[in-house]
Amino acid sequence: MDESRSLDEMDREELCNLLREKEERVEELESLVKRIKADFENYKKRTDNKIENEVFKAEIDFAKDLLDAVDSFKVALEIGEVRDDGFYEGVKNTYSLLIDSLKERGLKEIESENFDPNLHQAVDRVETDEYNDGEVVDVLQEGYIYQEQVLRPSLVRVAFNPNGDESSLESSEDTEVNGDDYDE
Repeated sequence: MDESRSLDEMDREELCNLLREKEERVEELESLVKRIKADFENYKKRTDNKIENEVFKAEIDFAKDLLDAVDSFKVALEIGEVRDDGFYEGVKNTYSLLIDSLKERGLKEIESENFDPNLHQAVDRVETDEYNDGEVVDVLQEGYIYQEQVLRPSLVRVAFNPNGDESSLESSEDTEVNGDDYDE
């Protein structure tokens, strides 16, 4: 009888050990599932961000491509102002539709009152007493921003007042504007 009792105790001990091993295995598998789930969530976020960045880059490239058309429409409208016919009105309406559509999607014209090296590219300095140093005298080509990203800086002529302070322009001449830099 002692032998049967020891056998039962041994079976019980083996069963307890087997149960502990299975519990440890379940914990390992639960941990693995949690890690895989977290890895998948991180992968999903990275993929979503990558897609979002690629879409943004494509939008910027598309908007940049359209700037040539916008410039051509402006030239056509300036030349056509002397004409008083339906063709001029058609070009004007088409230009308005294009500009309105681009503005709805986040395109903004750069304001050009005071020179900002992040938004403007100075192509000439004009000596004048009519303007303060660093004020934009003339915009030669409009610049544009798309969703806070400079697509193209404005090409401007900047005032140089011989009687004023020119330090504002000197510090900005060393800064280069690069409208192609939209990677984040």
